[in-house]
Amino acid sequence: MELSRKLAERIATIRTSQGRVARPPKKAARPPFVLHPLGHPAVAVFWKNLISAGQYVTTRVWLMLVWVAVVSGALLQSPWAAGGGGFGMVVVFFVGMLLAMSLFSGPQMLRNDLRQDLPVADVLKMFPMPGWQIVLGEVLAPAAMLAGAQWLLILFGAIFLPERFEKYAVPLALRLSVALAAAVVLPFIDLLALLIPNASVLFFPAWFQLGKDGPRGFETMGQQLILMFGQLLVLLLGLAPAGGAFTLLLLGGSFVHWPLLGLMLGACAAAMILAIEASIGIKLLGGVFERFDVSGEVL
Repeated sequence: MELSRKLAERIATIRTSQGRVARPPKKAARPPFVLHPLGHPAVAVFWKNLISAGQYVTTRVWLMLVWVAVVSGALLQSPWAAGGGGFGMVVVFFVGMLLAMSLFSGPQMLRNDLRQDLPVADVLKMFPMPGWQIVLGEVLAPAAMLAGAQWLLILFGAIFLPERFEKYAVPLALRLSVALAAAVVLPFIDLLALLIPNASVLFFPAWFQLGKDGPRGFETMGQQLILMFGQLLVLLLGLAPAGGAFTLLLLGGSFVHWPLLGLMLGACAAAMILAIEASIGIKLLGGVFERFDVSGEVL
């Protein structure tokens, strides 16, 4: 009798809601960190977008992944990765492949920025914040997620990289220097790469799938490919000055027989150039957002 009553209530709910099945309310997502009442306003937007990403950005999840990387490296690196090749080289190959995919596909996959929040631009404009702070908070969330995943991959690569590759030795100092240089540069590349689609969605909102429930299907794949190649070209142009500075300092360090110092100085110089480019882009996009009309045009 109890089951019959529940079934009758369910049928009545379906009929009154025109076929839509009522679902139980979802639990509130766990915040990634405690938002204090005082602080930089962009942190509030950053905090909001991290919550919208789901449970994958909590501190517990990332600490668990780091623990898995360290423990698995301690257990598996010693017998299999010695002598060059083996299991360690397989892991390093996949780490490099995933890092490359994160640079090219990551900014397209992580959309918890203006591509998600532009449909509610009228609400964002009500915040007592200048436009550049809103843009900064919007792009920081996917940039932090990408950087966290890349740092985890770098940790895997540094742990599993063999001490010798064929006839060439790979000392610990070289492995740590390469890992630190990549960890310094990659977050700024992510920030610059994420500014490009956010700039595109401000100038051409009709070309993008806005919100979480945007249209999907084969009819949008060609448009996304064209946009991806255009964004890749702009990103390569933005990386050119940083790449030139990195190459010059790396060659200078090798000339004075301090290649690892040149590597670290080149990484820091490249990160500074990318940070300057990103700050200029955030400032410009902030002005564009302030002139953005909720109807989808830039005034």
